[in-house]
Amino acid sequence: MLNRVAERKEELKLAVNLATKKDAQEHRQRLAKYKQKLSDYNERRDLAQAMIRKSPEAIRTVLVEHSDLGDLIQIGPEPSISVTAKSIYANITVSPASIVPSHQKVLLKSGKLSSKQMPKSLYYEIYKAYVCGAAIRAAREIFAAVPEYTAVVSVYCKQLNPKSGHLETLPILSVTFVYDTLQQLNIDHVDPSACLDNFIHELNFSRTRGFSPLPKHS
Repeated sequence: MLNRVAERKEELKLAVNLATKKDAQEHRQRLAKYKQKLSDYNERRDLAQAMIRKSPEAIRTVLVEHSDLGDLIQIGPEPSISVTAKSIYANITVSPASIVPSHQKVLLKSGKLSSKQMPKSLYYEIYKAYVCGAAIRAAREIFAAVPEYTAVVSVYCKQLNPKSGHLETLPILSVTFVYDTLQQLNIDHVDPSACLDNFIHELNFSRTRGFSPLPKHS
C-alpha cells in the first residue's frame, strides 16, 4: 500500500513537471506572437504617422510594399520611386511587344478555324493599349495612397538601342497624371491609348514599327 502511494506521488510529480514545462513553452510561444504583433502594430502606426507627415521614405514604402505598384516597379540602376514636394516619379517595366500574338484566329464560313498573320498596324495598336494601360494602372495605385500628388509615370521595356546595337531597358512612354482628371474618367470604358490625350505625355510610336525609345532627360 505504501509503495503504491509513493509511486502515485512520483507519477503526480512527473505530471506536474511535464505540465509546468508545457505551460512554460506555450507561454514563450504566445509571448513571441504577442511581441511580433506588437512590433507589426508599432511599424504600421509609425508608417501611418510618417504618411501623415508626407515622409518621402514612407510614401516609397507604401507604394512598393503595400500596393500592387510593387509588381510593376523597375529593377535597375535608376530609382524606382522618387518623391518631391508635389510629384511622385515612378518607373515601371512592361513586357516587350512579343507578348502580343503575331497571328489571329478567324472562323471561316465552313466552320473551320483559320490562322493568319495579324496586320502590323493592329499588332502594334494592341501593344500600345497594353503599355498605356500599365501606365494608367500605376497612376491609380499611386493616387490610391497619395491623391494630392501629381504622378509622373515612365514606362520601360527591353528594346534594341540603335546607338549600341544591344538590347537595353529603355523608356518608351512618359505620362504626367493629375488626380482630379483621372477621377473624372469612366476608367472601365476608356480606350487606354486615347485616354492619354487627357494628360501631358511623351511617346514615339509608329503603327508600323511600334514604340521607339524616348530620349533621356537630364
